[in-house]
Amino acid sequence: KLDHIGVFMYSNEEMAYSSKLDNHVPEHVKQDRYHRLMEAQWQVVKEKHQRWVEEQKRLVIVIEGLHESNPTRIVGRHAGQCPDIDGQVLLEGQPRVFAGERYWVEVTGFDGYDLIARVLQEEEEKING
Repeated sequence: KLDHIGVFMYSNEEMAYSSKLDNHVPEHVKQDRYHRLMEAQWQVVKEKHQRWVEEQKRLVIVIEGLHESNPTRIVGRHAGQCPDIDGQVLLEGQPRVFAGERYWVEVTGFDGYDLIARVLQEEEEKING
């Protein structure tokens, strides 16, 4: 099982050798394959996130700042999350944390691909370098 995957549907690129080949896969087949793979991967992610909640998994995250669509929510990422690609860690409440700093958190839930966590150590006990 893979924790993270990127799934893309083939698209014809004019300069690519493959664009000159015959028998391209029909769009509806590409769509079906994409959706089946994404659903299978979602099940893997959901099981992992649920396990992390049950185990009260602890992670080190880097604070990024406020959530784009909910500025009352603070977000960060753990080492396995890539900006603009993977989920993020949404913090519970309004802990005293600072952007760019690292903190220990405990996973308490998830919302889709995003984890929800509480900060275990706030500003005065942040993780140094």
